[in-house]
Amino acid sequence: MADINLSVFYCIMFPTGLSLSVSIILLLISFYELRRLPRCPMGVINSLSWILCA
Repeated sequence: MADINLSVFYCIMFPTGLSLSVSIILLLISFYELRRLPRCPMGVINSLSWILCA
């Protein structure tokens, strides 16, 4: 019984953790772009809002 609950827990938590880490990587890339391109922050803001709303 405990094994079934554990596998269900992993089936739920693994995709969630995976998408969370992908979102963190995208945020880091966006902040790096914002620092590198100070003249065009609007594209970074738009991509950030798109990531947060997706």
